[in-house]
Amino acid sequence: MGYPAIVKPVSGNGSKGIWRVAGPDEVADAAAGLGSLVTAASDPIFAGHEGEVIVEQFLEGTEHSVEGFVHDGVVHIVGVTDKTTSEPHRLELGHIFPSTLGADTLLRVEELAAAVMEGFGLDDGTFHLECIVGPDGVARMVECAARVGGDFITSHLVGLATGQSFCENVLRVALGEAPVLRPATLSAGVRKIMAPAVGTLAAVRGTDEALRVPGVEHIALERQVGAQVRLPPEDVMSCFVGAIIATGATAAEVVASLDAAEACLEIVVDAKPPR
Repeated sequence: MGYPAIVKPVSGNGSKGIWRVAGPDEVADAAAGLGSLVTAASDPIFAGHEGEVIVEQFLEGTEHSVEGFVHDGVVHIVGVTDKTTSEPHRLELGHIFPSTLGADTLLRVEELAAAVMEGFGLDDGTFHLECIVGPDGVARMVECAARVGGDFITSHLVGLATGQSFCENVLRVALGEAPVLRPATLSAGVRKIMAPAVGTLAAVRGTDEALRVPGVEHIALERQVGAQVRLPPEDVMSCFVGAIIATGATAAEVVASLDAAEACLEIVVDAKPPR
């Protein structure tokens, strides 16, 4: 398989415990770090697979997700997102919908999704597929599940960009009806805000200013003041304090709005241990 490679827990979610190893001398450190993390005491999701890890090929390229439905054997692609992740633990930091990939590459991504749905035998349901498009232009699947996409993609971004609620279509397909699809007329994006340090969340300042930035639609605060926040690799959930959602005529406009809103925010963490 070669290097670099990915070492991660056998079971998990939310990019918990993702280690990129550049060579054989880093495998032992990754395994030791995961050994202390992959326990039922640290997270119930690891119960039944404590201490078990898996080694995977590392895929070079850009990361994307595909949102869609299968109704009566027909695959309906709602759209593709462009994903931003952190290094080295590959946490999802943001998404832009629809994707800025070229038409030929988008077609290959959609063909991958259709082939996966056929292979899975999925019908009359929704799906969220994640893939990486390599330098060779080939789309390779990372994971896929019969569920809606998270990170505000299906709850907010799709609806803001297309004017059609993704959640309504989930219900339509569940009831045996065909989804109603509309093309995107705007770009929409989300930027997740991470705590700057380990400790107690003391304040989130600047939300009013951030909401006044043109294009900003919502700011979602996911941690209350007083909550304990930790950072990767020990924790990959409490580190996220909130998210900014914005729209624009183009992906570049959305990114500019997200940048400006993020610059308004100040996340204050009291590094002292709680009393």
